[in-house]
Amino acid sequence: MPLDFNNVSPTYDVYVPHITGGTREVLSAQIMHVPNAPIGRAFDIELHCVTAIFAGCKGFDELAPSAWADYRAIEARFKEEQHLK
Repeated sequence: MPLDFNNVSPTYDVYVPHITGGTREVLSAQIMHVPNAPIGRAFDIELHCVTAIFAGCKGFDELAPSAWADYRAIEARFKEEQHLK
């Protein structure tokens, strides 16, 4: 379940950066070191995705489930705000 971003300070951000020069998949999480920062969500990584030979993960939703859920929530909120303008 994603965080309630109405109650989180701007110390945590999850995004997919634009990368020029080829197709690359990157999910980036930035956290400022402050009390109550959701560090566990950014570092919720399923290591079996990296170490599995034949059963690796197919997307960020499997590799980094908490950060991906937060990214999708941020993306949805941004789209909703743009729609309301």
